[in-house]
Amino acid sequence: MGARLIPLLLLLVAFLIVLIARQQARTPRPRSDRSYRPRAQAGARSAAAGWGDAADSSAVWVVDRSELDGVRDAYSSAALDAAKPLYRCAGCQAYYQRASLDALRSQNHGRCVLCASSDLRPVQVR
Repeated sequence: MGARLIPLLLLLVAFLIVLIARQQARTPRPRSDRSYRPRAQAGARSAAAGWGDAADSSAVWVVDRSELDGVRDAYSSAALDAAKPLYRCAGCQAYYQRASLDALRSQNHGRCVLCASSDLRPVQVR
């Protein structure tokens, strides 16, 4: 009788482990205050999917070349090249190069990887 009971007990223990693991996966973990998570501005998330659909999508960001020193592309982490076309998120101010913007369009529905805003506008460098 003991030999038949051991596999049944092992099966019961395995079932309980799976049940507990599923329950823990459903309960959200508390967010760490030590991690920076940018928040989108109120109007940035209201735009429809696809970049440039925000209310004033014709606006262009104007920045000084000195502001871009040491800044990296938010998608690829490559250093920004001010001589090439640049784009900036209206929600969190992240910068993107053209290749990264193309990747966001094809893989992320044209949304910012940091704040999910679809308001990505061209940048004019002075």
